[in-house]
Amino acid sequence: MMPYKYFVVIDFEATCDETVKPVPQEIIEFPAILIDVEKRMVVDTFHTYVKPVFHPILSQFCTSLTGIEQPTVDAAATFPQVWESFTTWLAPLEASSYCMLSCGDWDMKTALPRNLDAHGIDGKRFLQHIANVKTIFCDSKPGSKPAGLGAMLKHLKMQFEGRPHSGIDDSNNIAKIVLWLLNNNGNFKSLPAIR
Repeated sequence: MMPYKYFVVIDFEATCDETVKPVPQEIIEFPAILIDVEKRMVVDTFHTYVKPVFHPILSQFCTSLTGIEQPTVDAAATFPQVWESFTTWLAPLEASSYCMLSCGDWDMKTALPRNLDAHGIDGKRFLQHIANVKTIFCDSKPGSKPAGLGAMLKHLKMQFEGRPHSGIDDSNNIAKIVLWLLNNNGNFKSLPAIR
């Protein structure tokens, strides 16, 4: 039996450069796709851009990679404001009813904790129920190795929809994989226990 009622699929985009990573590496796109586990469907979406404050000017490399333009982040809210909007969006759900999923560990184990710390925000409770879709995929497909989003889609004979390294497009494609796993007896044993 699935321990969670919902999955929140996240794929951040952050400030970056070709040679040296900015410190801190700031989230500049914050998407989240809410999946109802029982209904096996997407039921809501949260999506916004974020204004970086430590390194406010995006590198050309970052814009080329993510497609995010400087005027977009200049007009966006800062991370504390976006975090407040995101937690308000999640507020109707019981904290123990959802697990946050990302493709890899960087989003939830590196990017989010560092952004919370950089702004002095205590978000520890949101980091208790997190899981890596790559691990779930490998548990569900014996013999497969942890692979990126494109490789998992290819394995399932699915096409990537949208633009790679667009946070919202990546999130929607990860959500497609999660829905496939839900509908095809995926092995979710790696999900953390509810605390």
